[in-house]
Amino acid sequence: MYVALLIGVLAMYFAYSESNGGNKNGLKIAFGIITVYLAIRYDFGNDYMNYLNSFQRYQYYTGSLLNFEELKEIQGHGDFGWVILCILCAPIGFFGMIMILSVFENWVIYDFVKTYVPRNWYPLSVFIYIFNPNIMLMGGSMMRQWLAMCIFIFAVRFIIDRKPIFYFACIIVAMAIHGSAKILLPIYFLTYLRNFEFSLKSLLWFVPALVVWFAVAPSVLMSNMDAIMGGEEMERFSDYSEGSGEKYGILGIIAAFLFPVVCISQIKRFEPQYRILIMIFFLSILIRPFGLVIAMILRLSFYFITFSIAVFPMVMEKIARVRREYMYMFMVIVIVPTLRDFYAFFHSDTWIDKFMEYHTIIGLPWQ
Repeated sequence: MYVALLIGVLAMYFAYSESNGGNKNGLKIAFGIITVYLAIRYDFGNDYMNYLNSFQRYQYYTGSLLNFEELKEIQGHGDFGWVILCILCAPIGFFGMIMILSVFENWVIYDFVKTYVPRNWYPLSVFIYIFNPNIMLMGGSMMRQWLAMCIFIFAVRFIIDRKPIFYFACIIVAMAIHGSAKILLPIYFLTYLRNFEFSLKSLLWFVPALVVWFAVAPSVLMSNMDAIMGGEEMERFSDYSEGSGEKYGILGIIAAFLFPVVCISQIKRFEPQYRILIMIFFLSILIRPFGLVIAMILRLSFYFITFSIAVFPMVMEKIARVRREYMYMFMVIVIVPTLRDFYAFFHSDTWIDKFMEYHTIIGLPWQ
C-alpha cells in the first residue's frame, strides 16, 4: 500500500510539473515511474501466480499456434490469444512478458491522457489512474482483461476517426485475449451519436429514468438469471458474487450517481470526439447496478470506468470556466471517495494478502 502511495505521489508531482509549464517531460517521467513499478512487480494481486504457473504450463504445448480450438482447451476459458502470446514470449520468460506488457499498457494510457486531457489537469488524470483501485491496481492482477482494456482504449481513435475495419480488428484481438471484450463490438456505433446534445431540460426525464434503472436493473437480472446465463454459467458467476456486491456510502452514492449525470449534462459543450469519450464512460454507470447483485459482472464496467481518466478532467475544465466553486465541490466528490476506496481496497479481506506488500523480481531467478 505504502509503495503504491509513494508511486502515486511521485507521479502526480511530475505530472504537475508539466501541467504548470515547468517540466515539458513531466508526464513522461510520471508514466515512466508507473511503468517501472508495474514491470518489476512479483506476486502482485490475486491472479499473478496463476498467470505465472499457466505461462510455464503453456510452454509444453508443441502443436500449431493456428490450432485455435486446441489452444482454447488449453487455456480453459477459450481465450486462445493469451496462450499464443505466452508461447511467443517463451524466449524472454514470464518476467520479460510482464515488462513488455507494462510498457505497452502504460504507453496507451499516457497517449490517451496526452491526447484528450487539458495539460493543467494532468495531475488529476494520474491521480484517478493510480488511486482508483479498479484501474491500475486491479489491472496489475487481472492481466488478460487489462490488456484487452488497453487495446480498447487504443482502438477508440478509430471510433473517432470512423475507421471501422481498424476498430473491429483491435477488438477481435482483444476478444482473443479476454472473451468479455465481445461487449465492445457495438461500441463503434457510438460514432453516429457524436452530435448528440443533452440539454438541461432533458434532466427532467433523464434523472428519474436513471433512478428507476438503478432500482429495477438488479431485480430484473436476478429474475432472469437462468435465461440469461444458463445453469452452469449462473453458478460460476454466483461463486464470484457471494457476499461481495457493491456497497456505497453517502458520498460514494453522490460520486457514483451525481457526477456522471453532470458529465452527461455538459456533453453539448464538447467537440464530437470528446462526446464519444463521455458516452463510453457513462456505460460504466449503466452496468454498475448489476454489481449490486453479481460482483463479477461489475468487471465488465472496468472497460468503461478507465475513461474517467480523461472524462473527469475534461468536465472539470468546463465547470471551472463556469464557476470555480462548483469545480472545487466536484473535486471533493471525486477525490474523497477515490481515496476511501484506495484505502479500503488494501484493507479488504479479499485483496490484503496479495496487494498490501509490494514484492519485486529483483534477486529472484528469472522465470
